[in-house]
Amino acid sequence: MHHLYRPFGGGERYLLDLCDILEEKGHRTVIVSSKHPANYHRENRKEFFIERSFGLRTGYKMWGVINGIVKQENPDIIHLHETFVFMSPFIIRRLIHLKPTVQTIHTSFFFCPKDTKILPGGDFCYDAMGTWCIRNGCMREFNLRLAFNKSWRNWVTRKVDKIIVPSHYLKEEAIGNGIPAEKLEVIPHFTGKNIQDEYVETERDSILFVGRTDPIKGICELLQSLSFIRDRTWKTYIVGLGDGLQKYEKMAHDLGIKEKVVFLSNIDYADLDTYYQKASIVVFPSMSPESFGLVGIEAMSFGRPVVAFDVGGPREWLVDGKTGFLVKRGDVKEFSLRIEHLLEDASMAKQMGLEGQRRVNEHYRKEIHLKRLLSIYEDAIQKRGLKGN
Repeated sequence: MHHLYRPFGGGERYLLDLCDILEEKGHRTVIVSSKHPANYHRENRKEFFIERSFGLRTGYKMWGVINGIVKQENPDIIHLHETFVFMSPFIIRRLIHLKPTVQTIHTSFFFCPKDTKILPGGDFCYDAMGTWCIRNGCMREFNLRLAFNKSWRNWVTRKVDKIIVPSHYLKEEAIGNGIPAEKLEVIPHFTGKNIQDEYVETERDSILFVGRTDPIKGICELLQSLSFIRDRTWKTYIVGLGDGLQKYEKMAHDLGIKEKVVFLSNIDYADLDTYYQKASIVVFPSMSPESFGLVGIEAMSFGRPVVAFDVGGPREWLVDGKTGFLVKRGDVKEFSLRIEHLLEDASMAKQMGLEGQRRVNEHYRKEIHLKRLLSIYEDAIQKRGLKGN
Protein backbone atom coordinates (compact mmCIF):
# COMPACT_ATOMS: atom_id res chain seq x y z
CA MET A 1 0.00 0.00 0.00
CA HIS A 2 1.48 3.31 -1.12
CA HIS A 3 -0.11 6.66 -1.87
CA LEU A 4 1.94 7.07 -5.08
CA TYR A 5 2.02 4.27 -7.64
CA ARG A 6 4.28 5.87 -10.19
CA PRO A 7 8.04 6.64 -10.47
CA PHE A 8 8.00 9.95 -8.56
CA GLY A 9 11.09 9.50 -6.41
CA GLY A 10 13.40 6.89 -4.94
CA GLY A 11 10.77 5.40 -2.61
CA GLU A 12 8.26 5.02 -5.41
CA ARG A 13 10.87 3.56 -7.76
CA TYR A 14 11.77 1.09 -5.04
CA LEU A 15 8.13 -0.01 -4.69
CA LEU A 16 7.78 -0.69 -8.42
CA ASP A 17 11.04 -2.64 -8.53
CA LEU A 18 10.12 -4.58 -5.40
CA CYS A 19 6.83 -5.74 -6.90
CA ASP A 20 8.68 -6.89 -10.02
CA ILE A 21 11.24 -8.97 -8.16
CA LEU A 22 8.61 -10.54 -5.90
CA GLU A 23 6.63 -11.57 -8.97
CA GLU A 24 9.77 -12.89 -10.67
CA LYS A 25 10.08 -15.32 -7.74
CA GLY A 26 6.48 -16.46 -8.06
CA HIS A 27 4.87 -14.30 -5.39
CA ARG A 28 1.58 -12.52 -6.02
CA THR A 29 1.45 -8.79 -5.32
CA VAL A 30 -1.65 -6.63 -4.92
CA ILE A 31 -1.36 -2.85 -5.04
CA VAL A 32 -3.64 -0.46 -3.14
CA SER A 33 -2.97 3.18 -3.95
CA SER A 34 -4.73 6.51 -4.44
CA LYS A 35 -6.47 7.49 -7.64
CA HIS A 36 -4.32 9.46 -10.09
CA PRO A 37 -4.30 9.71 -13.91
CA ALA A 38 -0.53 9.08 -14.05
CA ASN A 39 -0.67 5.82 -12.11
CA TYR A 40 1.55 2.97 -13.27
CA HIS A 41 -0.13 -0.17 -14.60
CA ARG A 42 1.27 -3.67 -14.83
CA GLU A 43 -0.42 -6.44 -16.77
CA ASN A 44 -1.56 -9.39 -14.61
CA ARG A 45 -1.10 -7.45 -11.36
CA LYS A 46 -4.09 -6.62 -9.18
CA GLU A 47 -4.24 -2.86 -8.70
CA PHE A 48 -6.87 -1.02 -6.65
CA PHE A 49 -7.08 2.77 -6.77
CA ILE A 50 -9.20 4.23 -4.01
CA GLU A 51 -10.19 7.55 -2.48
CA ARG A 52 -7.88 9.03 0.12
CA SER A 53 -8.66 9.05 3.82
CA PHE A 54 -7.02 11.14 6.50
CA GLY A 55 -8.69 11.27 9.88
CA LEU A 56 -11.32 9.40 11.82
CA ARG A 57 -14.34 10.38 9.74
CA THR A 58 -12.86 9.62 6.31
CA GLY A 59 -11.12 6.54 7.71
CA TYR A 60 -14.41 5.15 8.95
CA LYS A 61 -15.97 5.91 5.57
CA MET A 62 -13.23 4.10 3.59
CA TRP A 63 -12.73 1.16 5.92
CA GLY A 64 -15.45 -0.88 4.23
CA VAL A 65 -13.71 -0.53 0.85
CA ILE A 66 -10.28 -1.54 2.14
CA ASN A 67 -11.65 -4.33 4.31
CA GLY A 68 -13.42 -5.68 1.24
CA ILE A 69 -10.18 -5.70 -0.77
CA VAL A 70 -8.29 -7.52 1.99
CA LYS A 71 -11.00 -10.15 2.38
CA GLN A 72 -11.24 -10.64 -1.39
CA GLU A 73 -7.48 -10.96 -1.97
CA ASN A 74 -6.62 -12.65 1.35
CA PRO A 75 -2.89 -11.74 1.39
CA ASP A 76 -0.41 -13.58 3.58
CA ILE A 77 1.02 -10.25 4.67
CA ILE A 78 0.24 -6.54 4.33
CA HIS A 79 3.18 -4.31 3.48
CA LEU A 80 2.56 -0.61 4.15
CA HIS A 81 4.74 1.99 2.47
CA GLU A 82 3.96 5.72 2.29
CA THR A 83 0.37 6.16 3.50
CA PHE A 84 0.32 9.73 4.86
CA VAL A 85 -2.71 11.72 3.63
CA PHE A 86 -3.78 8.55 1.83
CA MET A 87 -4.79 6.08 4.52
CA SER A 88 -6.11 7.08 7.91
CA PRO A 89 -4.35 5.68 11.01
CA PHE A 90 -7.81 4.41 11.95
CA ILE A 91 -7.65 2.07 8.91
CA ILE A 92 -4.03 1.06 9.53
CA ARG A 93 -4.85 0.05 13.10
CA ARG A 94 -7.64 -2.21 11.84
CA LEU A 95 -5.42 -3.72 9.14
CA ILE A 96 -2.91 -4.70 11.82
CA HIS A 97 -5.65 -6.67 13.55
CA LEU A 98 -6.57 -8.45 10.30
CA LYS A 99 -3.22 -9.68 8.98
CA PRO A 100 0.51 -9.78 9.70
CA THR A 101 1.68 -6.31 8.80
CA VAL A 102 5.04 -4.73 8.06
CA GLN A 103 5.76 -1.06 7.40
CA THR A 104 8.59 0.48 5.40
CA ILE A 105 9.41 3.99 6.56
CA HIS A 106 10.93 5.68 3.53
CA THR A 107 11.80 9.10 4.89
CA SER A 108 12.62 10.99 8.07
CA PHE A 109 9.73 13.32 7.18
CA PHE A 110 7.57 10.60 8.74
CA PHE A 111 8.67 12.13 12.05
CA CYS A 112 8.30 15.82 11.19
CA PRO A 113 5.02 17.79 11.33
CA LYS A 114 6.22 20.19 8.66
CA ASP A 115 7.73 17.49 6.38
CA THR A 116 11.29 18.84 6.24
CA LYS A 117 13.36 17.84 9.32
CA ILE A 118 14.96 21.27 8.86
CA LEU A 119 15.00 23.81 11.69
CA PRO A 120 13.95 27.45 11.05
CA GLY A 121 17.62 28.45 10.94
CA GLY A 122 18.38 25.91 8.21
CA ASP A 123 20.14 23.19 10.23
CA PHE A 124 19.08 19.56 10.46
CA CYS A 125 16.65 18.63 13.21
CA TYR A 126 17.71 15.52 15.13
CA ASP A 127 15.07 15.88 17.83
CA ALA A 128 11.97 13.75 18.33
CA MET A 129 8.58 14.93 17.19
CA GLY A 130 6.65 16.50 20.06
CA THR A 131 7.52 19.25 22.52
CA TRP A 132 10.84 19.84 20.74
CA CYS A 133 8.86 21.15 17.76
CA ILE A 134 7.70 23.99 20.01
CA ARG A 135 11.09 24.56 21.66
CA ASN A 136 12.85 24.70 18.29
CA GLY A 137 10.49 27.38 17.02
CA CYS A 138 8.83 25.21 14.39
CA MET A 139 5.31 25.60 15.81
CA ARG A 140 4.37 28.49 13.54
CA GLU A 141 5.52 26.59 10.44
CA PHE A 142 3.18 23.61 10.54
CA ASN A 143 -0.51 22.78 10.57
CA LEU A 144 -1.73 21.49 13.94
CA ARG A 145 -4.17 19.10 12.28
CA LEU A 146 -1.34 17.52 10.28
CA ALA A 147 0.84 17.40 13.40
CA PHE A 148 -1.85 15.53 15.33
CA ASN A 149 -2.33 13.08 12.46
CA LYS A 150 1.41 12.37 12.31
CA SER A 151 1.55 11.74 16.04
CA TRP A 152 -1.40 9.37 15.74
CA ARG A 153 0.25 7.61 12.81
CA ASN A 154 3.50 7.28 14.74
CA TRP A 155 1.65 5.62 17.63
CA VAL A 156 -0.15 3.22 15.29
CA THR A 157 3.09 2.32 13.49
CA ARG A 158 4.51 0.98 16.76
CA LYS A 159 1.83 -1.75 16.62
CA VAL A 160 2.91 -3.33 13.31
CA ASP A 161 4.83 -6.61 13.38
CA LYS A 162 8.03 -5.32 11.75
CA ILE A 163 9.28 -1.92 10.60
CA ILE A 164 11.79 -1.68 7.76
CA VAL A 165 14.09 1.28 7.15
CA PRO A 166 16.73 1.63 4.39
CA SER A 167 19.52 3.07 6.56
CA HIS A 168 20.90 3.17 10.08
CA TYR A 169 20.40 6.94 10.03
CA LEU A 170 16.66 6.41 9.69
CA LYS A 171 16.72 3.65 12.29
CA GLU A 172 18.13 6.08 14.84
CA GLU A 173 15.46 8.62 13.88
CA ALA A 174 12.78 5.98 14.40
CA ILE A 175 14.12 4.90 17.80
CA GLY A 176 14.31 8.53 18.89
CA ASN A 177 10.64 8.88 18.03
CA GLY A 178 9.53 5.94 20.11
CA ILE A 179 9.61 3.08 17.58
CA PRO A 180 10.68 -0.09 19.46
CA ALA A 181 14.23 -1.02 18.43
CA GLU A 182 13.39 -4.73 18.42
CA LYS A 183 10.83 -4.16 15.67
CA LEU A 184 13.23 -2.29 13.38
CA GLU A 185 15.17 -3.90 10.53
CA VAL A 186 17.63 -2.09 8.25
CA ILE A 187 17.42 -3.29 4.65
CA PRO A 188 19.15 -0.97 2.15
CA HIS A 189 17.55 -0.32 -1.20
CA PHE A 190 18.81 -2.15 -4.28
CA THR A 191 19.36 -1.38 -7.94
CA GLY A 192 18.78 -3.42 -11.07
CA LYS A 193 20.89 -1.02 -13.13
CA ASN A 194 23.83 -2.41 -15.11
CA ILE A 195 23.60 -5.95 -13.76
CA GLN A 196 26.12 -7.09 -16.38
CA ASP A 197 28.79 -4.88 -14.76
CA GLU A 198 29.56 -3.32 -18.12
CA TYR A 199 32.03 -0.45 -17.87
CA VAL A 200 31.66 2.20 -20.57
CA GLU A 201 34.32 4.86 -20.90
CA THR A 202 32.93 8.21 -19.87
CA GLU A 203 32.39 11.39 -21.78
CA ARG A 204 35.37 13.48 -20.74
CA ASP A 205 34.82 16.02 -17.94
CA SER A 206 31.08 15.43 -17.67
CA ILE A 207 28.99 15.77 -14.53
CA LEU A 208 25.51 14.37 -13.91
CA PHE A 209 22.71 15.31 -11.53
CA VAL A 210 19.56 13.17 -11.36
CA GLY A 211 16.72 14.14 -9.06
CA ARG A 212 13.55 16.08 -8.46
CA THR A 213 13.49 19.80 -9.16
CA ASP A 214 12.45 20.42 -5.55
CA PRO A 215 14.82 23.00 -3.96
CA ILE A 216 15.70 20.52 -1.18
CA LYS A 217 17.49 18.37 -3.77
CA GLY A 218 20.24 20.96 -4.01
CA ILE A 219 20.28 22.14 -7.63
CA CYS A 220 20.95 25.71 -6.46
CA GLU A 221 23.89 24.57 -4.35
CA LEU A 222 25.22 22.49 -7.25
CA LEU A 223 25.13 25.46 -9.63
CA GLN A 224 26.92 27.61 -7.07
CA SER A 225 29.60 24.91 -6.76
CA LEU A 226 30.02 24.65 -10.52
CA SER A 227 30.45 28.40 -10.83
CA PHE A 228 33.75 28.11 -8.94
CA ILE A 229 35.24 25.78 -11.58
CA ARG A 230 36.56 28.36 -14.02
CA ASP A 231 39.90 27.08 -15.29
CA ARG A 232 38.85 23.96 -17.19
CA THR A 233 36.28 22.77 -19.68
CA TRP A 234 33.38 20.70 -18.32
CA LYS A 235 29.75 19.94 -19.05
CA THR A 236 26.96 19.20 -16.59
CA TYR A 237 23.73 17.36 -17.36
CA ILE A 238 20.90 18.18 -14.97
CA VAL A 239 18.14 15.61 -15.33
CA GLY A 240 15.31 17.24 -13.41
CA LEU A 241 12.29 15.14 -12.53
CA GLY A 242 9.37 17.55 -12.25
CA ASP A 243 8.62 21.13 -13.25
CA GLY A 244 10.42 24.38 -12.58
CA LEU A 245 13.76 24.03 -14.38
CA GLN A 246 13.38 27.55 -15.76
CA LYS A 247 14.47 29.18 -12.49
CA TYR A 248 17.63 27.05 -12.48
CA GLU A 249 18.35 27.96 -16.10
CA LYS A 250 18.15 31.64 -15.09
CA MET A 251 20.46 30.99 -12.16
CA ALA A 252 23.00 29.28 -14.44
CA HIS A 253 22.82 32.31 -16.75
CA ASP A 254 23.35 34.73 -13.86
CA LEU A 255 26.35 32.70 -12.64
CA GLY A 256 27.90 32.76 -16.11
CA ILE A 257 27.81 28.99 -16.66
CA LYS A 258 24.72 28.65 -18.86
CA GLU A 259 26.69 27.32 -21.84
CA LYS A 260 28.17 24.52 -19.73
CA VAL A 261 24.92 23.21 -18.25
CA VAL A 262 22.38 21.10 -20.15
CA PHE A 263 18.93 20.98 -18.56
CA LEU A 264 16.82 17.91 -19.32
CA SER A 265 13.30 17.45 -18.02
CA ASN A 266 11.53 14.21 -17.08
CA ILE A 267 13.75 11.71 -18.85
CA ASP A 268 12.26 8.21 -18.91
CA TYR A 269 13.76 6.04 -16.16
CA ALA A 270 15.15 3.49 -18.63
CA ASP A 271 16.84 6.27 -20.60
CA LEU A 272 18.82 7.39 -17.55
CA ASP A 273 21.32 4.65 -18.32
CA THR A 274 22.65 6.70 -21.23
CA TYR A 275 23.40 9.61 -18.95
CA TYR A 276 25.01 7.48 -16.25
CA GLN A 277 27.29 6.10 -18.98
CA LYS A 278 28.17 9.59 -20.20
CA ALA A 279 29.08 10.90 -16.77
CA SER A 280 32.60 11.17 -15.41
CA ILE A 281 31.11 12.06 -12.01
CA VAL A 282 27.64 11.88 -10.51
CA VAL A 283 26.67 14.48 -7.91
CA PHE A 284 24.19 14.15 -5.07
CA PRO A 285 23.87 17.64 -3.54
CA SER A 286 20.67 17.08 -1.54
CA MET A 287 20.21 19.58 1.28
CA SER A 288 17.50 17.54 2.95
CA PRO A 289 17.95 14.51 5.26
CA GLU A 290 18.02 11.52 2.92
CA SER A 291 16.83 8.14 4.13
CA PHE A 292 19.08 6.45 1.56
CA GLY A 293 19.71 7.98 -1.87
CA LEU A 294 18.93 5.55 -4.68
CA VAL A 295 20.66 7.67 -7.34
CA GLY A 296 23.98 7.03 -5.59
CA ILE A 297 23.97 3.25 -5.97
CA GLU A 298 22.59 3.53 -9.51
CA ALA A 299 25.58 5.71 -10.39
CA MET A 300 28.03 3.34 -8.70
CA SER A 301 26.56 0.36 -10.57
CA PHE A 302 27.93 1.98 -13.74
CA GLY A 303 31.32 2.56 -12.13
CA ARG A 304 30.88 6.28 -11.51
CA PRO A 305 32.29 8.09 -8.47
CA VAL A 306 29.83 10.21 -6.49
CA VAL A 307 30.23 13.54 -4.72
CA ALA A 308 27.50 14.07 -2.13
CA PHE A 309 26.59 16.23 0.81
CA ASP A 310 26.66 14.31 4.07
CA VAL A 311 22.90 14.25 4.73
CA GLY A 312 22.13 10.99 6.50
CA GLY A 313 21.69 7.99 4.22
CA PRO A 314 24.48 8.67 1.67
CA ARG A 315 27.25 7.90 4.18
CA GLU A 316 26.04 4.29 4.21
CA TRP A 317 26.79 3.64 0.52
CA LEU A 318 29.39 6.32 -0.20
CA VAL A 319 32.75 5.45 1.37
CA ASP A 320 34.53 8.80 1.58
CA GLY A 321 37.79 8.75 -0.36
CA LYS A 322 37.10 5.30 -1.85
CA THR A 323 33.87 5.48 -3.89
CA GLY A 324 33.65 9.26 -4.01
CA PHE A 325 33.59 12.14 -1.58
CA LEU A 326 31.28 13.18 1.25
CA VAL A 327 31.13 16.91 1.85
CA LYS A 328 29.73 18.86 4.79
CA ARG A 329 26.15 19.85 4.02
CA GLY A 330 25.94 23.18 2.23
CA ASP A 331 29.70 23.69 1.79
CA VAL A 332 29.52 24.59 -1.89
CA LYS A 333 33.18 25.57 -2.10
CA GLU A 334 34.36 22.18 -0.82
CA PHE A 335 31.84 20.46 -3.07
CA SER A 336 33.37 22.33 -6.01
CA LEU A 337 36.91 21.33 -5.01
CA ARG A 338 35.96 17.66 -4.82
CA ILE A 339 34.36 17.75 -8.27
CA GLU A 340 37.40 19.52 -9.68
CA HIS A 341 39.74 16.99 -8.04
CA LEU A 342 37.96 14.12 -9.84
CA LEU A 343 37.92 15.99 -13.14
CA GLU A 344 41.67 16.56 -12.91
CA ASP A 345 42.50 12.94 -12.00
CA ALA A 346 40.61 10.66 -14.36
CA SER A 347 42.55 7.62 -13.15
CA MET A 348 41.45 8.18 -9.56
CA ALA A 349 37.88 8.79 -10.68
CA LYS A 350 37.84 5.48 -12.55
CA GLN A 351 39.37 3.62 -9.61
CA MET A 352 36.74 5.06 -7.25
CA GLY A 353 34.00 4.21 -9.72
CA LEU A 354 35.09 0.59 -10.02
CA GLU A 355 35.28 0.29 -6.23
CA GLY A 356 31.73 1.63 -6.06
CA GLN A 357 30.60 -0.91 -8.64
CA ARG A 358 32.09 -3.71 -6.54
CA ARG A 359 30.34 -2.35 -3.45
CA VAL A 360 26.97 -2.31 -5.24
CA ASN A 361 27.38 -5.95 -6.25
CA GLU A 362 28.22 -6.95 -2.69
CA HIS A 363 25.49 -5.04 -0.88
CA TYR A 364 22.82 -3.53 -3.13
CA ARG A 365 21.53 -6.14 -5.57
CA LYS A 366 18.01 -7.55 -5.64
CA GLU A 367 18.91 -11.09 -4.56
CA ILE A 368 20.44 -9.80 -1.32
CA HIS A 369 17.51 -7.50 -0.65
CA LEU A 370 14.83 -10.06 -1.40
CA LYS A 371 16.38 -12.73 0.81
CA ARG A 372 16.31 -10.41 3.81
CA LEU A 373 12.83 -9.09 3.06
CA LEU A 374 11.28 -12.54 2.70
CA SER A 375 12.89 -13.55 5.98
CA ILE A 376 11.10 -10.63 7.66
CA TYR A 377 7.80 -11.57 6.02
CA GLU A 378 8.16 -15.17 7.18
CA ASP A 379 9.07 -14.12 10.71
CA ALA A 380 6.06 -11.79 10.97
CA ILE A 381 3.69 -14.45 9.63
CA GLN A 382 5.07 -17.15 11.92
CA LYS A 383 4.94 -15.01 15.07
CA ARG A 384 1.41 -13.85 14.27
CA GLY A 385 0.39 -17.45 13.76
CA LEU A 386 1.77 -18.43 17.15
CA LYS A 387 -0.03 -15.55 18.86
CA GLY A 388 -3.21 -15.88 16.80
CA ASN A 389 -4.91 -13.02 14.96
